[in-house]
Amino acid sequence: MMEYSSIANGLFLISDINSDAAATISNVFDHTSMNTADLENMPTEKPVEYTKSPGHYYIVLPGQPNKYTAEITINQLNASGETSDIATTTATSAYTTGLFTISAKYLVDDAFVINAGTGQEMTLTRIMDMDGSDYETFPVDMNQGPQTFTSVPQGQLLHATVNYKFADGTEAAPSAKLSGYKGLTTVLAKSPTISGYTPDQKAVAVAFAPTEKTYTVTYKANPTTPPTTESSASSSTADEATAFTPFKIYGKRALYTYKNATFKKNQRVSHFAQKAKAYAPIFEVVGTAKSTSGNLRYKLTDGTYVTANTDYVGKLYWQGMYQKLYVTNPKGTNAYDGTRFAQATKQKHYRQGIPLTVVKKIQVGQATRYELTNGTYVTGNKQWVSPTKPQLVKQVKVKRTIRLYQDVNGSTFIKRIKPGKTLTVTGWDYSHGRNPRLSGTLRYRVAGGYITANRQFVVAN
Repeated sequence: MMEYSSIANGLFLISDINSDAAATISNVFDHTSMNTADLENMPTEKPVEYTKSPGHYYIVLPGQPNKYTAEITINQLNASGETSDIATTTATSAYTTGLFTISAKYLVDDAFVINAGTGQEMTLTRIMDMDGSDYETFPVDMNQGPQTFTSVPQGQLLHATVNYKFADGTEAAPSAKLSGYKGLTTVLAKSPTISGYTPDQKAVAVAFAPTEKTYTVTYKANPTTPPTTESSASSSTADEATAFTPFKIYGKRALYTYKNATFKKNQRVSHFAQKAKAYAPIFEVVGTAKSTSGNLRYKLTDGTYVTANTDYVGKLYWQGMYQKLYVTNPKGTNAYDGTRFAQATKQKHYRQGIPLTVVKKIQVGQATRYELTNGTYVTGNKQWVSPTKPQLVKQVKVKRTIRLYQDVNGSTFIKRIKPGKTLTVTGWDYSHGRNPRLSGTLRYRVAGGYITANRQFVVAN
């Protein structure tokens, strides 16, 4: 019988959870890490038998040299509201985001893991070792300094919300939902950057209490800079800046943002993994520039630069007129009774995979809307609809034993499904959708939860 052991990128093992596994992995993966996307698409070549342990096999997988280091502390909140350390370790990874791995025995069934510095509730993914032991993993930003994560039982979890509004009360940005616990000192929630506006608070000191607290950050429009007449050159520059119309783009492939238009490794600011279109990173372009070698760059709202290469980025909205659009987002999409979308004007919801017949294209600023045959309007955002018909999988047959999970990230295991079983597929989604530093993997939505879409485990009927 052959067994596989998942090894996350930036693997960090707490020494007492499995000393044998830790020693083996230390020898094989000395100072290297692996990307989760590579692991979830296991090689198909024949495994090699381990000579010292007949009946056990291994596959050699490529590793990348570790170059990021972060000090990670894990502690646990008890029933009295006191925290106790589980472990402190220096983690290393080849990637800006690593997956911290900890034995599931340290986490009670209803526990949540909270980043004590940011109030972020971590997404847990359960994996199993070769001996059947369960582990929990969650992403860690390797670019940060020392970080503390706390395991908090559900009954002791506290919440706070930061709303971002314009002066007229409309939403300026999605609200930030933060989590904490009694005794956690305030965390700072940085206000998002919005082109043309200034927040009344650059960061909010969020405290946690038994009654959920709500904070509001208000954005005011920046004053218009009057034109100058110092010289024809300065006037021309001002005119050019005024003439530029901001627009939105999305990332097609893995990319970096940079401090300057001439890209250098030591001037990288943020890394974004390649994602499915529904979860691709979105940027607002507020200007253009060229590198010293003449390559076009886009200037973003935060002052950083990204490539303008169409292999890496593309406009967020469809620009053409199409007879048919298909709903591709896992959440489906809404239709409205006008081109200005609001909850009050929502008319209908279309689920993923549904075809829509288009009669007209309308431009609303930089956004595209499409009118349907019933007189309602849908977005032309590429993250929600596509003129290309998706390949719909309606049923799959299980080839090898798989697991059914409650959520798309595989955090909550439900049961195993044996080979030969046929399952009805109701949709598709991708793991780690909202984590910009992890690529994510295709999953199928079935009755009761989600399963792998890996063709080594399931085959479409």
